[in-house]
Amino acid sequence: MNLLCALATLCPLPAVSPSSDELTLAVLEKLRDEIMKDVEELRGLEFKKPVAVEIASKDELLAYAEERNDDAIGAEAQEADTTVARMLALIPADMDLEEAALELLQDQAAGFYDPATDTFYIVEGFDAGGMLRIILAHELTHALDDQYHDIDGVLFPRARENSDSAAAYMAVVEGSGTAVMNGWAMPRALKGEISMNDLKGADTTAGLGDAPEILWKSMLHSYLQGAAFLARTDNVMKGQVSPPDRDDLERAFREPPLSTEQILHPEKYWVGEQLDEPRKVTLTAKLSDGWELVREDTFGELALSMVTTPAAERKPFDPSPMAVATMRFGNDAAAGWGGDRFALFERGDARVLFLETVWDSEDEAVEFEEAMEERRTELEARARELGNGVGSMRLDIAGDRVTLVLAYGARDDGVVTRVVAAVEER
Repeated sequence: MNLLCALATLCPLPAVSPSSDELTLAVLEKLRDEIMKDVEELRGLEFKKPVAVEIASKDELLAYAEERNDDAIGAEAQEADTTVARMLALIPADMDLEEAALELLQDQAAGFYDPATDTFYIVEGFDAGGMLRIILAHELTHALDDQYHDIDGVLFPRARENSDSAAAYMAVVEGSGTAVMNGWAMPRALKGEISMNDLKGADTTAGLGDAPEILWKSMLHSYLQGAAFLARTDNVMKGQVSPPDRDDLERAFREPPLSTEQILHPEKYWVGEQLDEPRKVTLTAKLSDGWELVREDTFGELALSMVTTPAAERKPFDPSPMAVATMRFGNDAAAGWGGDRFALFERGDARVLFLETVWDSEDEAVEFEEAMEERRTELEARARELGNGVGSMRLDIAGDRVTLVLAYGARDDGVVTRVVAAVEER
């Protein structure tokens, strides 16, 4: 499912104290010029042109995020993703996934870089203090990377075809911004040039406690696991204090990872003999009786780690430093992922979700199948809730392949018996 977010720095919007320096466009431009030089040194590249800066309202931020998501995948795909998340009980049955994501951005996004206009925007309410400088270090890194690597030119085609691949690329983009931001902020905090409160205020984990796991975990994966991936480690904390090699950064943008599996297990990208690229799964459907294909996409290891976690075992986000340092974005049930493809079909108010997965071994397939079997009662109950009492779940395993079918509002027989899945052989 696609959860494309704005290239934004998330932190609580601070109140402006009477003694703080007023942020005007002239002051913002001066800070931009100062931080651009630092970013060039840390990133090892020179800006091809200055980055435009503007002061924006919260309403403008929301409009930007909505427009960006529409450009990436469209309103119909976003609506279908909400349906899929509801069917898998990843969100409450009455929650709108896009609205929840936009609410999180509205409350927490402080600044963002827009690749479409080559402009950095800071949301009204900031003073010209240390927190703004930290945000500039992050967002100007996006601007620099965009000038060399055309972020949207890579991201949008992936977002339309394969959300997992898009999430992997977002981890590179946000990991780069986080690495440079950390490299800029930490030495200055130690020298007392910026305060610890500034560091705390710019924390990307702030305000995520009320968000569903599918939102906060997907978001933090880009920032935290992305920085760790670029540092060639799966340790989140180590990734925040280990600057990546500049050649590695360039390689990750030039030849981006293809899956979140490679982000979660960096050796599957960086170590030649352990290279593990996803197997392509192709779905062919022959539909009848008014059924329509409304969405096709790829989950990947990150999303399937959440899909295999029972709702009762999902915990609210814990912002404590120890919890963040030891955070695990994957799980054993989704490890060994080889590839997947899902399709959502609709007829009137009825829906059928078909998911075909392939695993690195038959043992890995069994582990995934058993994890989904543990969720059967929960998923069947959700299907009946959505389908006014009519709902079902089917789970099949054959060698290294596992098929999941969820339906509500109608029996699945009229659709899924006509879906054929082909898996690319290694």
